[in-house]
Amino acid sequence: MQQISLLKKITTCFIAGLVTSFAIQRIVYRTIWEFKNKWIPPPIFVIILILLVLLFVIIYSFYWHRTERKEQTNQTNILAFWQGIIRFFIALDLSMIGWQKLFHLQFYTPLGILDQPFSSFSGEALTWAYFGHSYAFTCVVGLLQIAGSYLLLFKRTSLFGCFILFPVLLNIACIDFFYGLEAGELGHAIILLIGI
Repeated sequence: MQQISLLKKITTCFIAGLVTSFAIQRIVYRTIWEFKNKWIPPPIFVIILILLVLLFVIIYSFYWHRTERKEQTNQTNILAFWQGIIRFFIALDLSMIGWQKLFHLQFYTPLGILDQPFSSFSGEALTWAYFGHSYAFTCVVGLLQIAGSYLLLFKRTSLFGCFILFPVLLNIACIDFFYGLEAGELGHAIILLIGI
């Protein structure tokens, strides 16, 4: 039986928790608060959700390590399960983002904003205006995200999906950093990059 270190268990579970939290947060923002349903303030709800998920995965990693010594369970199956959670939620999140690009829900800048001088744009508005100018480029990035995401879902093709998604996510993280996008967007890109 292969021994898996406690650090590897904590790291795997923690990354699974972060990726899951950010994917659920994106879904919640796109469904509940997009339609002006504000019965719970978004930051409080998201913070509570992320803290609960992270608390669960950290507690589980210690439980997993403790039961490994007592029981003869197959540790590689448990590790594969958590890696599957990471792959699934990265695929879900990136495919949603890719489909948003294809349907003009990302990189869309209203014409009224484009009448203003570019020096008055924020980093995010400038980035969206520049990249949104070419719909073909937006489609290429979106299709790469969708294709890489679907390849992540299957064990045999997951490595190929990682090779497709790593440069895309590295580029997104660099753009988020150098163009001064919000810290949440940069953190989200970095977490997905670490998950890959």
